[in-house]
Amino acid sequence: MMGRTERITVVTLGVVFGVALLILLGLVWVVVSDLRQTVSSVDGVVREIAKVQGVQEGVLNRLDTLPVQVDGDDGTPAGSTPADPGAIRPGRPSVSARQLWDDFDANQVRAYETYSEPRVWAVSGTVDSVQYADSSYIYVGLNGLVRVGFRSDYERDWLDEIDKGEHIWLECEVRGPDEDGLIVCISPND
Repeated sequence: MMGRTERITVVTLGVVFGVALLILLGLVWVVVSDLRQTVSSVDGVVREIAKVQGVQEGVLNRLDTLPVQVDGDDGTPAGSTPADPGAIRPGRPSVSARQLWDDFDANQVRAYETYSEPRVWAVSGTVDSVQYADSSYIYVGLNGLVRVGFRSDYERDWLDEIDKGEHIWLECEVRGPDEDGLIVCISPND
């Protein structure tokens, strides 16, 4: 049998271990609670970022349909030079590749009338291809809807700088749909 001293020692050790275990469980609960609050905060921030990103994409899509109105001191668009072939010059009417395609899809007669005067338009879009059509023309595809043709003999220099995925403006004469259903435009320099 255990003596009185041994029983007091066992009970004391049990109480100490029990208190230590309760303190440890309390600390784990505090850490888990803080972690849950942090995850909840991060989740809220991620949701807000997703909302903002959705709004930005919507705004960018709408901006594609608006003409550029911001000019530099010399009358050229900000960030461009007058000799820049892809630059929009003051007063140049502009249209997005999507809107141009939609207009021809809705009514070709009206679209031909709309895009015949003025003769040259600034067409915006995201580059989906830059490729030779034949030995004399290079075509830049925009949004998979519009092909803009350039003479390869004298416009190749700056066309080498364009990459797939870039958002650009190109000046061209609108010619209308081709056999593939894409809208064809030709450089006004031809």
